[in-house]
Amino acid sequence: MRTAVIAILLATGAVEASTAAPKPKPDSEAFGLASGQDATACVATLRKIERFPMTVTIVVPGPAMERSSVRGRIEARLPAACKPLEHANIGSGERALRFYSLRLDHAPAEEYGWTGVADFENAGAARLRSCNSMESMHFTAWSGRPLRSVRLWHGSVPFGYEVDSSGCKDREVE
Repeated sequence: MRTAVIAILLATGAVEASTAAPKPKPDSEAFGLASGQDATACVATLRKIERFPMTVTIVVPGPAMERSSVRGRIEARLPAACKPLEHANIGSGERALRFYSLRLDHAPAEEYGWTGVADFENAGAARLRSCNSMESMHFTAWSGRPLRSVRLWHGSVPFGYEVDSSGCKDREVE
């Protein structure tokens, strides 16, 4: 009799485990960096993408801290780093970045190219922020009010030269 009860409990547990919701991606994989000259661009991310095309939202900072969102499709994995993001850094830099080709529905209105955040999870609750240090453009995602809530994600792209800092705070660049 005990053997039958144990078998039923094990079977019930197995059914519950198999119907559980898929595990969400860690915050480090919920976002990526995107950059390009027009509607053809690339994405750098820690996320492993296996099914193509994959729809993604790109959030690009504009003048006076305005933001524009553009929908696009990640089409394929690139064999090597794409030029605009070849020196990008996401998170602690301990994991290797993956690079993907990106096709936007329409290009952001930026004359000299653009860089923004790829939002894979459509994380509407996350608040995005960007700033310039003297050597890099920094992008961050926050759980609430930027700089006062939990920082969920950080990515940066070096300029390759020094610029005037737009006042990045320590919490944005560390």
